[in-house]
Amino acid sequence: MDLSKLPRLSKTQRPATNADEPPQAERARPVVVTESGAEAWISIAIGVIVLLMQQNLLRWIKASLFGGPGPAPFTDGAGRVFTYVQSDFFFHDLGLGVFGIALLMEGLIMIFARNVALVAVGLVATAAAAAWNLVTVLRFYGAYGIQLIPALAVAYGVYVGIFQLRLLMSYVAQARKVDHFA
Repeated sequence: MDLSKLPRLSKTQRPATNADEPPQAERARPVVVTESGAEAWISIAIGVIVLLMQQNLLRWIKASLFGGPGPAPFTDGAGRVFTYVQSDFFFHDLGLGVFGIALLMEGLIMIFARNVALVAVGLVATAAAAAWNLVTVLRFYGAYGIQLIPALAVAYGVYVGIFQLRLLMSYVAQARKVDHFA
């Protein structure tokens, strides 16, 4: 039913509209991001789990920083011995390690330090980790098939990256709004 065709019962004046201004529905809406402590804790938990899954990477980091034994050497089909860093496992594990650290950073930033610079750093770290894991999936697909955990890291990294981008945009919009009224 078109209400504009009904007869007017009052003499109230309608507010004047500016012809240059777009209608209410066409105006840009501010980005609203709902921040939840649950999302932060889930990111931290997944980050810790992913890091704990990378036992050889953790052993290599410990041995590199503090000395001591690192991961056991590997032997290929021809009997050649090579180190963990020379193996394909290192590239795979390092990508997941970077992803775990990015998730930890993202969760801690969401809980403790909500500012534009740190959210931008978290976004860059998440994008780098997702990109590294995408390269891992593509690099090893022909020889080993799909690498499931790096593929999930790419998918979750894209989700987290979109969330961080929206959060960053909302912080920038709030900063502009505050500067505009100051």
